Amino acid sequence: MATVAAASGQDRAKGTVLSGLELSVFLKGSQEIAGNQISALEDQALLGAGDTVQLAYATAASGPSGELYGVIFSIDGRSVVTLHYPYRKGQNPLLASGKRTFLDEAYTLDDAPGYEVFVLVVSPQTPDVEAVLSAAQKIASGSGAAKIIEERCKAAFYNYEVDTVTVLKK
Repeated sequence: MATVAAASGQDRAKGTVLSGLELSVFLKGSQEIAGNQISALEDQALLGAGDTVQLAYATAASGPSGELYGVIFSIDGRSVVTLHYPYRKGQNPLLASGKRTFLDEAYTLDDAPGYEVFVLVVSPQTPDVEAVLSAAQKIASGSGAAKIIEERCKAAFYNYEVDTVTVLKK
């Protein structure tokens, strides 16, 4: 299993939680997404090909420099890894702190079978986005159910805070 170390030599206790860390998935088009007027989909919500989801993250705490960095990606039932944030590999993965932030781009589910696991990986230091995606690809290449993918992500990114949300596919 690939592991990705944090970008600094700073030691962190395993299981240390960044207060308020949350990844949310909203069904776009069913209701207007604005001002927290609707609730995020429950983990394991059942959606189908063609449904469009809007991702959001929330962080209440910040790192030693007052900043947090993150990578959001998904792994689907065909083992395809998709980068959602930062929007491009070379872009700074700085997160907005202290509020729910919706990503600029929504995501339309394809016909990949089984599931789509959305993963948020957060650190007080700038992560190597390429290394995170490489580890995600190794996780995706092993077969497994959504729960196994979630567990592999948490194990591979043990030096980071990780939150996952899974959408099951009809």
